Parts: sequence; C-alpha cells; structure tokens
Amino acid sequence: MRFISFLLPLFCFALLSMQAVAQENEKNVIKPLTLGQALQYTYQNNPEIQAARVQFSSVAENISQALAKRRPVLNGSAGVDAERSDTQGAAFVTGRTDNVSKDYGVTLEQPLFRGFRNFNEPEAAKLLTQSQKYALIAIENDVLQRAVQAYMDLNLAQSLVDLNDSNVELLSKQLEAAQARFDVGELSRTDVAQARARYAGAKADLVAAKGRMKTAQTVFQRVIGLPVNDLVVENAIDLPVPADLSDVLEIASRESPELLSIGYAHRAAEKDIESVFGELWPTISIQGQYGKAYDTASGAIKESEQGVIGLRATIPLYQGGATRSRIRQSKYDAQQLLMQARDVERSVRQAVTEDWESLLSAQAEIESRSLQVDAANIAREGTYEEALLGERTVLDSLDADQDLLSASVDLATARRNEIVARFSLAAELGLLQPDKVAFLSGRTNYDEIMKKAGRKLFSTDIEDISIRK
Repeated sequence: MRFISFLLPLFCFALLSMQAVAQENEKNVIKPLTLGQALQYTYQNNPEIQAARVQFSSVAENISQALAKRRPVLNGSAGVDAERSDTQGAAFVTGRTDNVSKDYGVTLEQPLFRGFRNFNEPEAAKLLTQSQKYALIAIENDVLQRAVQAYMDLNLAQSLVDLNDSNVELLSKQLEAAQARFDVGELSRTDVAQARARYAGAKADLVAAKGRMKTAQTVFQRVIGLPVNDLVVENAIDLPVPADLSDVLEIASRESPELLSIGYAHRAAEKDIESVFGELWPTISIQGQYGKAYDTASGAIKESEQGVIGLRATIPLYQGGATRSRIRQSKYDAQQLLMQARDVERSVRQAVTEDWESLLSAQAEIESRSLQVDAANIAREGTYEEALLGERTVLDSLDADQDLLSASVDLATARRNEIVARFSLAAELGLLQPDKVAFLSGRTNYDEIMKKAGRKLFSTDIEDISIRK
C-alpha cells in the first residue's frame, strides 16, 4: 500500500505533464489556411492598403481646412518696450529719461462674404475626399484580387509539385519493372532506355515545379504577409456576381470604384472653378480690435484703452491677370478629368468583359478537363492490363502516364483560372468589401471619418486607422 501511495502522485504528475505537452503541441500545429482567412488577413494588414487608408484621412483634413476659412480668426498680442533717452543742451534741459511701456490687445475677424467661396471650397473638399474614398476602395479590391492570385498560384504550384512527385515515383517503379523484365529477356534495351528517359524527364519537371513553387511563395508572402502554409480552397466561396454580362456591365457603370473616384474628382474640379472665380468678388468681414497700454513712451499718459469694431469690404480691381489665369487653368483641369473619366469607363468595360469571358472559359474548361482526366485514367488502366498481356509496349504505358499527368495539370490550372477570374470580376465591381461579402470583416466607416474631420477644432491628435486586428 505504501508503494502504491508513493507511485500515485508520480503517476498523476506524469499524466498532467503529458496533457500539457499535448496541448502545447496542438498549439504549435500549423492549421491549413483557407482563402477566406488569407483575404481577411490581407484586408487588415497589407501595407499598401494601410498606406491608402492613412492617405484618405490626410485628404479628409481638407474639409476642416476649407471650413476654417469661414470661421472667426482671433489673435492676441502683448509687448514690453524699454526706452532710454539722453538730452543735452542748456543746463535746464539736459538729462536722461528711462521708461518701460507695456501693452496687450486682441483682434477678431469674422468673414461674412468671400465670393461664395465659403460654400464652394468645403463642397469641393468633400467631393475630393469622396473621390479619395473610392480610390481607396479600388486599392483594397486590387490588393485583394492580387492576394487571390498569389494564393491560387501557390496552391497550383503545390499541386503541380505533388503531381510531378507522384509521377516520378510512378516512373521509378516503371523503370524498375522494365529493368527486371529486361534482365529475364522479356524487353529490349530500347524499352529500358525509354523508361529511363521518361524517368529523367520527370525528375527535371519536378525540379522545375519546385522552383516555380519557391517563386510563388515569395509572391504570397509579399502580398499576403503570412508565412507559407498548407492552403485549402473552400468548395463554395459566395461572391455576389450576376449571372448575366449585361447585368455585370450595368453594375460596373454604377458601382465601379474607379469610375466613382474619377467622377467625384471631376465634380470637385468643377467646384474649384467656382471657388477660384469667387476671388474676383468683393470680400466682406467684421473686424474688431481691443488694446490697452501702460506707461507709454511719452510718459504723459500712464494708461490708455482702445476698442474698435467695424465692417470692412475689399474689392479686387486688378491682380495682374493671375486670378483669371487660375480660372482658365481650373477649367482645363476639369476638362482633363472629364476625358479621363470617359477613358476609365471604357477601360472598366473592357476589363469586366475580359474577366467575364475568362470566367466562362475557365468554367467550360473545368468541365472538359474533368472528363479528360477520367478518360485518361481509364485509358491508363486499360493500357496497363493490355501491356501485361503483351498487347501494348512500354512506350504505350509511358504515354498513358504522361497523358494522365498532362490532363491533371490542365485541370488544376483551369480550376485556378476560374477562381482568379471570378475574384478579378468581383474586384472590378468593387464587391470585395466587408459589407458585401461574408468572408471579410472589420469595415472602416470612411463617411464618419469625413464628418469627424470637419468637426475637429482644437485637437491635433490623429486616429490610427491603418491597423484593424
């Protein structure tokens, strides 16, 4: 009993230690990374997206700066002056005078009318910020699309390495079998040489596939930023892409981030024309001033106080033609953006159509390649059986293996192309956003950032919106 009592605590301690080790090992096990998880991490942490978000906040500060031009301006001043004067002349006027004078004051100016710039400048700033918002959304969609491509390229590269590795193993067995049959006189030296050539070629293909996988890994880490992991593509990824090209083009014309961005930029440029034109109008403002002085330099007045308030109008008469030149320049800028908007519209329509056709092509190819793989697999099994009966040569078996490998590679490539085309189309439509797809979360409220920028009066602090973990 004493022996059992001694062993029982040791047994419990060993059991707890084993459980702790098992839990630690479970933590250290690298779980497969799904495509949705990779996109979520990219959306939150990609440096290019983070930089674009910070840039948006910077552009939003133009709203605050434009609103500030119609708010009152208050300045204060204070001064101390020391004065010494020496006089020489007749005996009764010779002497020295020292005096220290002090003064302080405040000035206030409230703009009342600035040629409607009080309204046009904030409106232009808001439109420009809206343009930047959709430019940011376009960047987010573009980066996520590149993340999909990097993920699928690495997934394809891993699949091709596996296929080529299996092919090397299969051809190794084929070579061993051919050599054994040659040793007993069933096959010729040519048959063995054919098997050896295919085996050497398969090893070279495997090396090349591993090289492509290394390249895909570097791109994966560059875009997504996660260490290379086992990749698992979900069977069904819900993307709200219409099933008809006309509907896709109609959505693109309304919701393409690139089109919306250039459209708001053009509207902002038109408002800039009105803002610059307002410089030719009179400006009216209320001005007030209050000041107090002590021990003035004359010495005759010990203290003085002064307050002034008035209405001031400034009428621009001639500025050397600079203002009118800026008006013409702003009109040219607006025309340029209008032409760019038309070009972007054509570009988006072309990109959407190409992605749509690529998607349909990949879907049709997947169906055909699947049938090809099934047929190649049946053909290989039949060739093997006929080869055992002497009705097929070693070369026939090698060709059947190669046909199956090629069909499998083409099928994997078609599946990659289908997913990439689908996400590329979704990116053109601006659909890769947390409020439009289920696999993304953590949406930043850009409209609220715009509102906050206009309400900040005294704070110099900024909000770090670049990292959303």
